[in-house]
Parts: sequence; C-alpha cells; structure tokens
Amino acid sequence: MAEALGRFSAWIGLPPLGPPTEVKWNEVVDAACKDGEWRSVVAVFIYECGAWTVFDDQTGHFATLSADQWRTFAGQDELVVAGYDDTVPYGQLIVVRGGRVVREFLDDEQDPRQNINRGKLDFEQQSPIKDWISAASFVDGDEIVSLPDTGLLWMFGEPAKSDQ
Repeated sequence: MAEALGRFSAWIGLPPLGPPTEVKWNEVVDAACKDGEWRSVVAVFIYECGAWTVFDDQTGHFATLSADQWRTFAGQDELVVAGYDDTVPYGQLIVVRGGRVVREFLDDEQDPRQNINRGKLDFEQQSPIKDWISAASFVDGDEIVSLPDTGLLWMFGEPAKSDQ
C-alpha cells in the first residue's frame, strides 16, 4: 500500500490537507465533510483487498479524469477505474494494462456527447457493458470492492470556502 499511496500523492497534483487518517468505512463521509460540504477537492477512502489497493473516490473528482491521465498513473501496472452515480445517471469503466488503455467506457445521460465505448474485456462476451446500469452492475458485483471495517481517509486540494 505504501507504494500506491506515494504514487497517488505525487500524481494527483493537489496538496494533501494532512496525512492519511484511519477511519471506519461507515464514517468516511462524515469525516470528509464539515457542515454538509466537502472539506477538500479530493477525498479518497483507501484500503487493501488482496493484492489490490483500492482508492474509493468520495467527492466524484475521479470522474473528471481522462483515460490518458489514469494510464499515466498506472504506468505498467494494471489499473481498473470503475464507478457510477445513479442520481445522474452515469457509469464509467477504464482498464489499463501494460501501459495501454484496453477498455474505456462512459455513459453519461446528462451529457451524451461525452459518451465513449472503446475496447472490450473478455467477460463482456457474456455480459457486455453497454450502459450506465451495466457499468453499475460491474462495480456492485466486483469482489475487490468489499468494504473493510476501517481504512484510510486522505484529502487533497483546498478546503471548501466554509472551512477557511
């Protein structure tokens, strides 16, 4: 995890508001907010699951990053970026392997001009990712995303105006 934390901190391009702090999974949002507002631009809940280090985006900032930015972060390592928001509705999947983006999918019902559907993963022969709902099903069915009792909360970027 130490290598992933160092790589993330160097890559995100925003100053940390402090060191990562241990927090229970069900208290992450409360710890990352003050008076109902995010305390930072980026707040991630970080934990390990097997050989993976999971960065769970709390603020939605990851949705603003391009596949090429994620490729840069991954380097030669494998990286899966997957997320959805059923209030938008919005679903995204980016997979990087060996320094290449092998899958890039975005379904954004608020701005369909941004939609992307490039590449396919082996499992998609049986269950293709074709809309935000299938992207959400991929996220919800992924065994890597199994919340631990505790993890680390790490926040980056200037605090919201109400924090200053």
